[in-house]
Amino acid sequence: MAQPLKILLIDDDPWFIKIFEKRFQKRFPEHKLDTRQSPEVVEGYDVYVIDNDFKGTAQLPRLAGQLAAFQPKPTVFALSGTLDNAKRQSFQQLGCKAAFEKANPDDLERLFAGIERCQPLSQATSHQVAALQAKPAEPFRVLLIDDDIDIHKMFGAQFRHRFPKLKLDTSLEPQVGGAYDVFVIDNQFTEGKMAESLAQSIRKEHPEAVIIAHSATLDVRTLKSLLNKGCSGACEKGNPEDLEVLFKLIEKCAEEKAKRSGAPTVEVGSKGGSAPPSPVLPPSAGPAVLPSQEKPGVKDKPSTQQGSGTHGKGILAALRTAADLLREWNARLDQK
Repeated sequence: MAQPLKILLIDDDPWFIKIFEKRFQKRFPEHKLDTRQSPEVVEGYDVYVIDNDFKGTAQLPRLAGQLAAFQPKPTVFALSGTLDNAKRQSFQQLGCKAAFEKANPDDLERLFAGIERCQPLSQATSHQVAALQAKPAEPFRVLLIDDDIDIHKMFGAQFRHRFPKLKLDTSLEPQVGGAYDVFVIDNQFTEGKMAESLAQSIRKEHPEAVIIAHSATLDVRTLKSLLNKGCSGACEKGNPEDLEVLFKLIEKCAEEKAKRSGAPTVEVGSKGGSAPPSPVLPPSAGPAVLPSQEKPGVKDKPSTQQGSGTHGKGILAALRTAADLLREWNARLDQK
């Protein structure tokens, strides 16, 4: 007998939830369906069916980003009140298997057909293990995008001393080329401030990458926009403590990738001096957060969101939810 699926429907429309539950239970009596009206994801499901619009705010990009960090990766289906080709394509770029229009009965039937083709993550895991055993692990790659040649030399020398086995590429032009695990991007280029457009381009092409803004020209507006548009964090250029936090983030991400691939532990060179506390590491594809440093004039506040949201595995195990952190930083930046 096939193993039943666990499915989570996330939608703030109770009327749609009621209709979906009734048709789902009739179609799939063997599967388990849970529902929630708040736009938060939790682990433990094989399939996630997520509405895009929550009270006028598009929440799917944030939720899909959080789900992209789950291992093994679940299947994600998108829902929307209206759909056109551009919106379908944007949802697929976020990692969604397919997108469906809520008011279209035929689309709901197609969604159920898609669910029929899904398999439990426990079965998918065995297939992933076999695939990993059949091919060598891919190297961990970092790209620095900065038009300051002196920064290239300084960053490159310290990076290669710290991570002799990792690959670092550099670019003087504000252009995205190739697949990398971590992108370190400057903000100020000859053409102007480019961090926002760079972050958007990277997130579109590489939804699972970690993106760190590394600049001396990050004002509050730009900083907040970067966090909401998919940047994974920010640090101050030329600040040794921020550079150490960035290196610790790279180290943890590389270790997690090595664990998933079964490769040897990442070799780390001499760090020199005492290291600051470990950074707050974001889910790789979601709208993430700053390193755990207090900004001028902003006092830390304890999180009021306990026990909600997503708690990932590996490097994500020690995190508060990305959603909680993003809301907290947005509130802090609004006070500036």
